[in-house]
Amino acid sequence: MIGKALLGCALIASAGLSANASVVFNLNHEFSGGTAPSGSGPWLTLTFTQNGANSVRLTVESFTTANEFTTNILFNIATTFVPTNVGFAFNPGLSSAGTTPDALLRKSANPLADASFKADGDGYFDFRIDYSGIGSFNGGEHVVFDLSAPGILESQFNFESEPGGGNGSYHAAAHIQNTPNGGSGSGWIGDGPTVIPLPPAVYSGAASLVLASLVVARRRRVI
Repeated sequence: MIGKALLGCALIASAGLSANASVVFNLNHEFSGGTAPSGSGPWLTLTFTQNGANSVRLTVESFTTANEFTTNILFNIATTFVPTNVGFAFNPGLSSAGTTPDALLRKSANPLADASFKADGDGYFDFRIDYSGIGSFNGGEHVVFDLSAPGILESQFNFESEPGGGNGSYHAAAHIQNTPNGGSGSGWIGDGPTVIPLPPAVYSGAASLVLASLVVARRRRVI
C-alpha cells in the first residue's frame, strides 16, 4: 500500500500505485452524520489514470484500519457520456487478493436522467461499486477497475454528484462500516463539499440574467 496522498483532486503525479495519476480524490470528510473512520483522513483515495486510448484505470486505496471495511464506492462521469455505454471491469491481477466486488453498477441509459445511486446525506452518482462486508475490502487493501469507451479521458471523472437534499456535492463517496462506536458504527465519506462562490456584485443587467440561466441549466458542474 502506498502512503496517503497529500493533495485533493486534479493531482498530476503521485507515488506507487498512483504513479501516473491525473485525477485523485481524497475522501477525508464524513458527511452523513454517522461515525467517521479511525484516525485522520483521507480514509480512501480514488485515482483515475489514462490507460492508453479509450481507457481509464481507477485505483481505490483504503487507509482505514484493518477491521473497518468499505461496502459502497460511488463516483461520477461527465454527462456527455452515457454510463451504460462505458465498459466497467474489475482488474483482479492488480488488486489485493480477495477483493472481488459483488456488483458494478451504472446509471440508466438516458443521459438526461438523474444519476441513479444515492449516498446517504449527499446526492446522486453515476457509478457504484458494491462489497458485501468484512473481509471483502478492508483497510490496507487496494482495488483496480478499468473503464473503457471511445474518447474517454481521466479528466471526465472530475465531476460532481447531483444534488439530492444533502450537504454535498462530492466527486466521490464511500460507505465505511465498523467505524468507532463500540465496533458498530458506520459513516459516509467524501472528498469535501465544494464551496460555490457568489458572483461579484458588479454583475448586473443582462450579464446577471445570463449567469442565472447558466446556474439553473447546469445541475452539475466540472471543477
